[in-house]
Amino acid sequence: KSVFFDDKGKFHPDNDERSIFFCRGVIETVRKLGWSPDIIHVHGWMASLLPLYLKKFHADDPLFQDSKVITSIYPSESSEAFSEQLHSGLEFDGIEGEDLAHFTSPHIETLSEAGVRYSDAVMRHPELSSQLSKLIEELHPQALEVSEVGCIGATDAAHARSSRKTCHDRLRT
Repeated sequence: KSVFFDDKGKFHPDNDERSIFFCRGVIETVRKLGWSPDIIHVHGWMASLLPLYLKKFHADDPLFQDSKVITSIYPSESSEAFSEQLHSGLEFDGIEGEDLAHFTSPHIETLSEAGVRYSDAVMRHPELSSQLSKLIEELHPQALEVSEVGCIGATDAAHARSSRKTCHDRLRT
């Protein structure tokens, strides 16, 4: 079994569908359990559609009304493109107009860009593409580098938890 690439190193052709399924599944699980999260922390491109779904598809859901979304962005391990199914799947789910226009020729970085566009705060890795860095600087000028909050180089689990708390506290202010 494999996650994003098959045993020959080839990108799974249905990774776009997996991302949509994962993000919708997380939201539906939270709704079924009746949780109302204060902070939702999204990591990486696979979960980067979650902020889009929350802000556009679930904007009126009282469970998420006061939730803040943080997305942690990391360098893409590949520049793989997704099929046109991603655009179709988002359109089927009710994403439209300018929100949908960003997905006409989607690739891994497109999903990361969606996380940046629809999150309340961003934590970024210092080694991102210039395009993604520019978008983060434009939309989240106070974005934290992951090394600032201990996700890189944390000496132990307690240090990592303490560092994440610092980031979450900054979001609340």
